[in-house]
Amino acid sequence: MVKIHRFCRRRHWPWPTETQLKAHFRRRLPLHSQTVQALIEKFCATIDGVHTKRENGDKRARYPYRFRRYCNPIFKGQALKIQGQHLLLPRGREPIRVHLPEAMPTGRVVQAELGFGELYLTITQELAEPVLPESAKAGGLDIGVIHLGMVSGGEEAVAVSGRGLRSVKRGRAKAQANLRCAVKS
Repeated sequence: MVKIHRFCRRRHWPWPTETQLKAHFRRRLPLHSQTVQALIEKFCATIDGVHTKRENGDKRARYPYRFRRYCNPIFKGQALKIQGQHLLLPRGREPIRVHLPEAMPTGRVVQAELGFGELYLTITQELAEPVLPESAKAGGLDIGVIHLGMVSGGEEAVAVSGRGLRSVKRGRAKAQANLRCAVKS
């Protein structure tokens, strides 16, 4: 996909759309069709995000240009099968068998993303609606960047500051950066 996109971009041709890419890669890769579709959707979302950033003035945003040797394939829920304690990820004739932990949350597996030595699962779970007393009022919560959250009941509002948490996260990031530099040298 990177090669096709770069080819069109260098010649100032119209970029291939998501539909055109899906038609081009149909039955060309040894992966499940929905996995190929998910990878194309992810690639097109990246291109749209870079395009939006460039329109907003961020000139450092770059379109995908490197050929990745490895990519995390995404398996949609319709193609996944569970047999006992194993999750079957479709791939050609023989599926990939992944052992699931015993303490697996209950619910329906919607998506699986296969990382390097890791498996990321998206699981939906239906919850019963809570029963509120008749006198209870509804409230709203806004999770923000500067303030951790703003809670309002309509008449009063409470702001929860996340300044201390941000400083802890920043200190952790600096410590990790120092460790990475020490490992490289």
